Amino acid sequence: MSHEVARDGPLREPQIVLREEVDDELLERFFSLSDADREEILRCRGDDNRLGFALALCFYRMTGRFPTSYEVIPLRAVNEVGAQLGIGPVRALAYPASDDTRWEHERRVRDYLHVRP
Repeated sequence: MSHEVARDGPLREPQIVLREEVDDELLERFFSLSDADREEILRCRGDDNRLGFALALCFYRMTGRFPTSYEVIPLRAVNEVGAQLGIGPVRALAYPASDDTRWEHERRVRDYLHVRP
């Protein structure tokens, strides 16, 4: 699987767009959670927030950026991460509930990965 960069306009940051096909190698490399990852993820309240935080973590590891829309993450990857967290399959991701939640989760991901903004 590969990804490409799409620009939404001259002043916007490029958005990573993932193709729909997700191979097993990409899933294992970027969407597998360690015990330490799961421990950090479980600090979030509710399945939607846990799944969203986990996807932000995985996406950031893969691209070095956070998704501006979680719709760019293939559903197979979403459900693979969900399965590792004991969350059943989803058809759509109800995350984030608010911008404040998203910003807080992005801050926590950076702290967890020891990355400066």
